[in-house]
Amino acid sequence: MKALVYEGPHNMPLRDYPMCYPEAGQVKIKVKYCGICGSDLHGYTGASGRKIPPMVMGHEFSGVVTELGKGVKKFKVGDRVSVLPVEYCCECEFCKRGAVNICANRRNLGVLDVDGAFTEYICMNEKFVYALPDNVSDEEGALLEPLSVAHHAVGLAQPIENNNVLIAGTGTIGLLIVMLVKAAGAAKIVVTDLSEDRLSLARKLGADITVNPAVQDLDATLKEAGIRNNIHVAIECVGATPTCQTTVDYVKIQGRIVWVGNAAKMITVNMQNIVTQELKIFGSYAFTEEDFSSSLRLLAERKLPAAEIITRIVTLEHATETFEELTKGGSKDIKVLVDVNG
Repeated sequence: MKALVYEGPHNMPLRDYPMCYPEAGQVKIKVKYCGICGSDLHGYTGASGRKIPPMVMGHEFSGVVTELGKGVKKFKVGDRVSVLPVEYCCECEFCKRGAVNICANRRNLGVLDVDGAFTEYICMNEKFVYALPDNVSDEEGALLEPLSVAHHAVGLAQPIENNNVLIAGTGTIGLLIVMLVKAAGAAKIVVTDLSEDRLSLARKLGADITVNPAVQDLDATLKEAGIRNNIHVAIECVGATPTCQTTVDYVKIQGRIVWVGNAAKMITVNMQNIVTQELKIFGSYAFTEEDFSSSLRLLAERKLPAAEIITRIVTLEHATETFEELTKGGSKDIKVLVDVNG
């Protein structure tokens, strides 16, 4: 079979790769779509240090079951599926209370030396495989993983209904969060970003106020809207000092802040604001089984226009050049999918 094999920074050719075969309890999946994540791009350049070559990246994917391992009961050949791409132990203290996202023994697909889904076929334990309803497309199935990340962050920020929400950053996760807080009944949704194109899409998806801090005054905009001191929730989706500080500056006293961005290892924020205003800050990492199931249900109920963030679909043969293009910056793409078997 064919696979994109990461062999070192900026070196990820399309290679022949050993075919996988399902073991007991596993299903073999013919990958349909696999999304390019920001973490994949950081891995491709070598910046993250979390890819050990040779290996195959990719963890946001959908596909079709083509073969069943011994004892599989949940699926049949031909089922359309998406995959929760984290194998957790089910035995540690975190797993036992449902926090599988921080399992002490987790293995993430497409990370370190664990092969992922930029390959024609992959075998997965049926426990981590989810059937796609007929009204959820293969493309939407490949968005289920990032949607679950966004769902987990919004869950930490509750309550949302009738609350004003500030979202800093409109990449994939930020835009999915816009959809989720809109669906949850937020009062006013304020979004900041440096990209006018992404701010335009944020408005289409439900944002009430959008601000480009490079050319607009956020403080003045919030005062004009009458909510300068009434932002109940602030969610940071970049992982950088300026956007983290924005959440601290503009959430109300005793407000809730969720940091889901994970770009910079170290940031600097105004600690006095946090202490004297009793701000509540939550880190949000990945997702749980409940997030994955709930996200799939929201897609099936047609409550989220998730496919709006898909800006391009490329073939597996053109994926490497697409990676190279995206790492150079300047692209207006939000979510690029690779049609693996197209």
